[in-house]
Amino acid sequence: MKITAKQIADWADGKDAQAALPRYVRRLIHDVGSVTQVAMPAGDLTSQPGWDGALVSAAGNAWVPEGRSFWELSCEAQITHKANTDYDKRTRETPQNIRRASVYVAVTGRVWPGRAKWVAEKLGAGEWADVRAYDAGTIEEWLENTPAVKLEFGDEIGLTGHGVEDLGRHWRGWASQTEPQITPEALFVGREAERDRLLDATRKILDAGGSGLIRIRADSVEEAAAFAAASLASQPDSAAGALVVNEAAGWRFVDQNSSLKIAIAARPDAAGKPTVRPGTVVIVPYASGDMEGMSRGGAEGELAAMIALERPDVREFETALSSIGLDESDAKRLASATGRSWSVYRRRRSTNPAIRRPLWLDAPQAAALSTVCLLGSWVAGKPGDRAIVAELAGRPYEQVEADLRHLAQTDDAPILVIGEVWKAKSPLELLDLFGARITRNELDRFFQLALRVLSSPDPELELPDDQRYAAQIYGKVRAESGLLIRAICDTLIKLAVRGPSIAALAAGDIEGRVERLVTDLLSDATGERWLALSSQLPDLAEAAPMAFIRGIERSLAEANAPVLRLLTETGASSLIGRCWHAGLLWALERIAWAPERFTRVALLLARLSRTEIKGNWSNSPRSTLAGLFRSWLPQTAANLEQRIAALDALIGVAPDVASDLLLKLVDTRLDVASASNRPEWRDDDAGVGRGVSGEERDAMLVAVADRVVSSATGHPDRLVKLIEKIDVFDQARIAAVLALFDDFAKRETNDDDREKLRAALRQRIHKQFNYGQLKGVALARRLARLESLYEQLTPRDPVSRSAWLFADPWPQIPVRVREIDHLKRNEWIDRARLDALREIHEAEGWDGIDRLVTICSGRGNVGATLTKLALREEEIADWIVRSGAAFDEQSLQIGEVRGALCMCPTDQALRLVKQVLATADREGWTAKKVAHFLTLAEARTELLALVEQLGTEVEDAYWRCCHPRLWRSDTAEWHDHVVRRLLNAGRPKTAFLVCQYELEKVGPSLIAEMLEGLVSGVEADGVLPDLYSIGVALDRIEESGRIERDRLVRLEFALIRPLGLDAQRHARTFFEAIMSDPKLFTELICLVYRSTGAEPDEPSSEEAEAAAAIAWSALHSCQRSPGTMPDGRIDPESCVRFVDDARALCGEAGRLRSCDSSLGQILAHIPPDEQGSWPPRFLCDLLDRPELEEMRDGFSIGIMNKRGVVRRSLDEGGTQERELASRYREFARPLAGTHVRVFDLLEKLASHYEKDGLREDLDRRLRREGR
Repeated sequence: MKITAKQIADWADGKDAQAALPRYVRRLIHDVGSVTQVAMPAGDLTSQPGWDGALVSAAGNAWVPEGRSFWELSCEAQITHKANTDYDKRTRETPQNIRRASVYVAVTGRVWPGRAKWVAEKLGAGEWADVRAYDAGTIEEWLENTPAVKLEFGDEIGLTGHGVEDLGRHWRGWASQTEPQITPEALFVGREAERDRLLDATRKILDAGGSGLIRIRADSVEEAAAFAAASLASQPDSAAGALVVNEAAGWRFVDQNSSLKIAIAARPDAAGKPTVRPGTVVIVPYASGDMEGMSRGGAEGELAAMIALERPDVREFETALSSIGLDESDAKRLASATGRSWSVYRRRRSTNPAIRRPLWLDAPQAAALSTVCLLGSWVAGKPGDRAIVAELAGRPYEQVEADLRHLAQTDDAPILVIGEVWKAKSPLELLDLFGARITRNELDRFFQLALRVLSSPDPELELPDDQRYAAQIYGKVRAESGLLIRAICDTLIKLAVRGPSIAALAAGDIEGRVERLVTDLLSDATGERWLALSSQLPDLAEAAPMAFIRGIERSLAEANAPVLRLLTETGASSLIGRCWHAGLLWALERIAWAPERFTRVALLLARLSRTEIKGNWSNSPRSTLAGLFRSWLPQTAANLEQRIAALDALIGVAPDVASDLLLKLVDTRLDVASASNRPEWRDDDAGVGRGVSGEERDAMLVAVADRVVSSATGHPDRLVKLIEKIDVFDQARIAAVLALFDDFAKRETNDDDREKLRAALRQRIHKQFNYGQLKGVALARRLARLESLYEQLTPRDPVSRSAWLFADPWPQIPVRVREIDHLKRNEWIDRARLDALREIHEAEGWDGIDRLVTICSGRGNVGATLTKLALREEEIADWIVRSGAAFDEQSLQIGEVRGALCMCPTDQALRLVKQVLATADREGWTAKKVAHFLTLAEARTELLALVEQLGTEVEDAYWRCCHPRLWRSDTAEWHDHVVRRLLNAGRPKTAFLVCQYELEKVGPSLIAEMLEGLVSGVEADGVLPDLYSIGVALDRIEESGRIERDRLVRLEFALIRPLGLDAQRHARTFFEAIMSDPKLFTELICLVYRSTGAEPDEPSSEEAEAAAAIAWSALHSCQRSPGTMPDGRIDPESCVRFVDDARALCGEAGRLRSCDSSLGQILAHIPPDEQGSWPPRFLCDLLDRPELEEMRDGFSIGIMNKRGVVRRSLDEGGTQERELASRYREFARPLAGTHVRVFDLLEKLASHYEKDGLREDLDRRLRREGR
């Protein structure tokens, strides 16, 4: 292809030339490869003021000056006049010092006869360091030396090279076939790393001065080539020397133009014999499944780099679609419909009919796609899945898979193979393209299989609730994979949604068949079937919404309402708990998007709301109901009028549920929402659910406010909740709410209801006083009405009127307390309580006090206040006696007695205790009753002395039943005394609880006794201390050095299991002992393992099993290596000697293999030597012994186990495992010629991690596919 000056000049005469010329000159400049700064606006930016171009180049060529240069470009016909005008203007505006160091360049797209004369004149003026002028002839020469730009310019003027095209033309040919068009930025979303890898690989090859091949793989060959073209075009330096070869003849053009550095083959067959001369990179595209193609043609050779373009994940693809102009909901739906494939998107959205029909549709093996259409995905390694596939296809599974493997290798293949998983890449597109070929017999078989699979019971439900999380371990799993079951449900949706638009399927009433299937599944469904279908309910609901709604309504109408098993089966939220009802709620959310189903779904949710759900699950019918009606983010396509009508229907049918809903909706402060479940394939949610206008939000809030006020009339419980929301109302509605309180106050109502309303007002007054912004007159005006109502609602009964003061240890008082200290607040509360209690006592005597105690739930506040009244202590003592039947029952009265004895001064408490004891002596109380009474007082030194005076029987009974939660030390000897007495009473757990936070005040010997008591099993009903405190206690006696080593070893051995992961840190003496004494190590081995060849023993005793379990934990948690010195370094001789001695002893005991395996796992924790080598040389010598095969296996297990818990992002794959494989190969490399067995061990470890990495990669790909 030759471009002449005349052709350039003719082009310059066009209207678009002025805007396009800077772009081509800029591309030509970039070919230099040494431009460090460039500014040359093109297109619409050419009208901006300033230079047409300014650049700095470290090195020049025949056209680009070295250093700084300024450019003026024009296509005007008056060439010399325009050049002079530009020159004079720029010379005046540019300082002399800059001109003397810069080159002025004038460029015209026309032929300029006077160019040389003009240059001579300007040079003679001496105003610039140099002056140059280029015309169409100069540009012709420049283009001849820059073939990639020449191709692009040739395309601009209607000339093309044979077998080649520029990057821009190739990109436009691929991207412009759709509506909306694909942009490079969209194609790069989620693939930025691959783009950078391609550019880096290209740059490295060119910088090295060599040649190379780069293979790039995508869903289709065309997508891979387009990606390469877009990537190179994004870098001007790369684009200047790159083109696309679309025919084999184009390689001649590449060969003849040495300035071409990068050639993209448009197809693999175009790269059959590529030119790979020095300094050239060839990029060859392939389809993902074309393994055969990648082994021939241009991709031959071990050194060819491979860049795989994975499809973006669903969020990335949605983002990309939104960036090219699609609505968010359409983007979400299209991301699913296209399988996140740009190749499929291009076909589905193509404006060119020829692109819409893929070649694989006419392949002989395409008949197998019927099975893929109907099943969607399955696991080939699951026998149940293979049987379903074969039954549906009507032929052996092997034949189906053979056909599918052929199709998977085609360009833009319709199916994916990820490990053992087969999956349709774009299920909806496949149904559209292939649905007409599905036969009636195939449909009949599919619906029979679907009904059979979905109606089969779930074996997991045969297990108790607390074992279901381990259903796979117990073998209680379905014959079919969960992937296949979900895919069947997904197919039902696709058939119902898209089937009617496919004539062959519509003729067979496909939508009706799906509805009948769902009806059959849910008709007379038992609770077990609802549970078995819990995960599939959202898909079944979308497949046949009305059949699903009718199924729930029929189930709720039955006597035992089987569908409610989904709610009642849900247990407490925990790590192994399961939210069985979540699927039901998601199903209702999914079908509530359609306005015609909205009210019906809302009424169903109201009925479900009345069933109690255990646990703190955020998913609940009430939260779903709130999400549907939320004023600012309604999760439905129903309009405002329809939502309000549904709300009125709800108020009429379920007023209690509606009232709670209204209260939730009316207050949008701190409201948090999450998106509801959206349809997979229906478009009910198109364009809605992302928020509403401010006007619509306000209109909904007004409707809700009016209804929440009217619904509270005559309902004190609703009024209580309503007053809490009063700040969200306007003045008119605030007045309406307070009028409801006023009306209630004027009626004859019971004190309980009046106190409910009064408590709500008190809380409101308290908050307004202490946390509101108003002060002074404004505050008084705001509170006047509330305080008036508060007084009007005062109960007539003094106990009801004052109970609130005693029921809460920190009551919200209706006075300003925020600005005063806590002591004054407490004084106010104490004074109010004292006045209230005095009033009650004066009005009703001790009967009133007892009634108050009953109301106040035994918090102790009544008793604490009672001792402050001006009452004789004899009266209080008599009340104490009357309140306790045996003093060992947790009654309300006992709580108040405790409050009286603990909150009064010590001397008063002792006097009361003595008076009660005098009564006890007269009435002949048992020692047990006396002891229980004494436990209600605080265990101060004076009380403990009194206990000792009451005789041995009472004293022993006291120490057997006392409660340490009330105890505080008041002398230095108190702890030792209390701990000793509790230990003597057989209560080591209680003794530990008394001092666990003050262990430094207790002697090491007593701590050891407490710990020994903990492990001995005494005080079975005692509270076990937390593990942290046990660890602190062990550290205390370890550091004291005052406990015999053997005793400490035995104690730490018993605590190994309770300490768990912290055992290594706290049980230091024990682990040092077992790693320095081979006999002790052998004892542990013998406890855990049976001798080789021994017959099974009789069932072990509980003690022997417990000892074996502890020994196993000790061996497997041991991270201290034999030969460890105090500074942490390893003494090689001691280590090897320990291993040899331990092996000898264990060999005599018949447990050599167990010994070797355990030692190998422990030796895996040995650190690198002082030179950083690992394993250390002495360990390599040891492990390389031929007879230590078991030890080497144990060493491998130890290495894998010490890795611990692994954390990874969902999209990470096997990167961590590959890093480990590389690390262990590095360790192995120096040992290949010296320690062959250790070398083999480390190589196997590396291979193991590589396989793990591949498995993680497969899991990552499956997660991206939505598995």
